[in-house]
Amino acid sequence: MSMLQQFFKEGVSLIPKGIITHYKELDLSPQAFILLLYLIDHQVELQSEAYLQRVSTNLGWSENESYEFLSELLTKEYIQFEMIKDHHGKQMDIISLEPLYLFLESFYKKDEPESQDGLNESEQKSLIQLFEGEFGRSLTQLELMQIADWKQMDQFNDEVIILALQQAVLNQAISLKYIDRILLDWKKKNVRTVQEAKREIESFNQAKTERSRQANLGNQVPEFEPFKVPEFDWNRFKPE
Repeated sequence: MSMLQQFFKEGVSLIPKGIITHYKELDLSPQAFILLLYLIDHQVELQSEAYLQRVSTNLGWSENESYEFLSELLTKEYIQFEMIKDHHGKQMDIISLEPLYLFLESFYKKDEPESQDGLNESEQKSLIQLFEGEFGRSLTQLELMQIADWKQMDQFNDEVIILALQQAVLNQAISLKYIDRILLDWKKKNVRTVQEAKREIESFNQAKTERSRQANLGNQVPEFEPFKVPEFDWNRFKPE
């Protein structure tokens, strides 16, 4: 396996564009910002003291440096510690990113136009409900921010986003990363309307069918004419 293949096999991080866009407003040192991105990407692991040791190792910092940058995030009130019980009933501290989401939400509300593609609040909620129905669970704050990025940063309307969701469902790859790749591809091709998206889907499916057909042709065993044994006159060798 090549280094590039290994790189992609390890996965891709999903970071909402809004965090990058509002980097200046966050007013963080570069190191604290990197730590914040790391925490966002590893939310499910923010539950043990050993986690900070792993952060130090992965980012090449000493533990003192990690605590220093973590303290900056706490002071700026982008994270907070919360006490929860683990599955054994033991109390433990976790790092919560809820303050960060509330901070960024204020910018989304400020940037959001009064009327967005003619959609009212109930229609916008229905988009979220559609995603939650396909995912079979409630969306996280990070996922909600990603959908908001598609609408506000990338300027995709709800109908186009729904088409991308449908493609993910049909391909049995229901994840925001997969949907984001679809929308990114459409953005590169300047696909903006439902009609353009449908044409792109049709073109993609036709190309996929043709590739499959060519692959099947390549796997077919060529037919050969049955070998015919030439007739031979054995009488020629009989003694007279």
